[in-house]
Amino acid sequence: MARTYTTQFFDVSDGDTTTHNPQELAPTTVAIRVLDAEIQWEGVTTSSTSTSTRSNTNSDTATATTRTTRTTSSNTNSDSATASVVTDTKIETSIAVGDDNAEASVPSGPSGYTLQSVDVQYEARRKFAGSSTETIVYNTADGNNVVQQELDSFFSTIDNVINDTTPRGSYAIGKTTFGNETEFRATVEATFVKQNIVPRTASVDPPSVPNGFNLDRYVLREYENGNRVKKQTFFSNLGTQTRTSTDPATTVEVEIETIGEDFNTVTNNRTASVSYPSVPSGTTFDRHIVEKFEDGSRVNTTQYFSQQSGSESITSSSPSETVEVEITTIGEDISSTPEDTRNPSVSGDVSASYTNGDIGDGNTTSFISLSGLTADPETFSHSIGGSGEARFRFRFDFEEILPDPTNGTVAFADTSAGVFREAVVADPSDPGLRYNHVQIYNASTGNWGALDVVPLTDEDAIEQFAFYDTDAGWLAPREQSTTPI
Repeated sequence: MARTYTTQFFDVSDGDTTTHNPQELAPTTVAIRVLDAEIQWEGVTTSSTSTSTRSNTNSDTATATTRTTRTTSSNTNSDSATASVVTDTKIETSIAVGDDNAEASVPSGPSGYTLQSVDVQYEARRKFAGSSTETIVYNTADGNNVVQQELDSFFSTIDNVINDTTPRGSYAIGKTTFGNETEFRATVEATFVKQNIVPRTASVDPPSVPNGFNLDRYVLREYENGNRVKKQTFFSNLGTQTRTSTDPATTVEVEIETIGEDFNTVTNNRTASVSYPSVPSGTTFDRHIVEKFEDGSRVNTTQYFSQQSGSESITSSSPSETVEVEITTIGEDISSTPEDTRNPSVSGDVSASYTNGDIGDGNTTSFISLSGLTADPETFSHSIGGSGEARFRFRFDFEEILPDPTNGTVAFADTSAGVFREAVVADPSDPGLRYNHVQIYNASTGNWGALDVVPLTDEDAIEQFAFYDTDAGWLAPREQSTTPI
């Protein structure tokens, strides 16, 4: 006899998978066969929340800079020199003696020498004993001179010409009257000079590099009589430098300046700083996202879910490092739309669908044919549009599968009802048996069979012939058919 079982409602969401076992759901303890099945859905309305976001972003970047200061210091060495003159002097003498007059020529002097000055000494005496006064005339530096001089027999000096720098060719002395009574002597002493120029050389070694500095360059300067005549710069090692004076009127000077340099590099840190941007218009505050970067790589991310003020910063301390700070303020706009259950369906081991659109909250569809349902565990894969939520139940018609009487039947007389109530003796492996431990031998087939027995709660239990089993409790044969007594 066919029976119907209806399940409770189950809550499911779109994409859920549920498993249902009709054999366990049916109110029977024997195997069943599903004859037909239907499914019914109940609508569930939900609010569909749509959230849109907008953001404002502030950012700033910074890179440290460097400033290099160049410092110089120098040491200077110098030397000067002037050619000198060495004068060589030679003196030559010319003497002339004569009666009444004497004339001495100026000597020509040695080769290469120059007449510088002449000194002349005039002398006179009487040739005979006694004395006399004579009128004497002689050459001077600037002309002639006449003197009255008393003479005796010894030479006496008449006059001297001293340091005549513009000498004449000869110098003479005599008297104005002749008589060979007087002897004159003229002595010319000529001074000759020769100037030899001795060159002098100024020589300078480069001074050392100032302490604590590195060599930058050498600067060579040369002067003549205070006027610079040469300047030259050298960027490598420099040896001794000289300049020679060959003219006593020219003083030369050599100066070397050694310049050292030192570089001091100072790094100036730079800070990227940015304030928190405002919440986008028309939205409510959601969060701030603070991100910090070094050379494009994120080094820190912080989120704040309460509104912040002020600013965030990051500092670059190296010119090779660029830093960035970025703050994004996100605002959200939330809207809610009601959604009904729409066109639910099941697939998997079974198949059914509702195609009439939306199902309002709490409203149910009619029962719709459900194909593929068997007594075995079945998988229901749910697809639900709209709200994505629904409730469902299903019902199925079934019949019990009774064991086959392969080894005959046993009749139990019910005299009060006037019938024999027959129970099956089945093969012990028959799936329709609830228990197979009560066995009966069939002499006609030569086989042992199992008597079909069930608990007393079974509506087909023949209670008049109940017995107690220490393992299963109270059991009774199950009625499969009746015949009159």
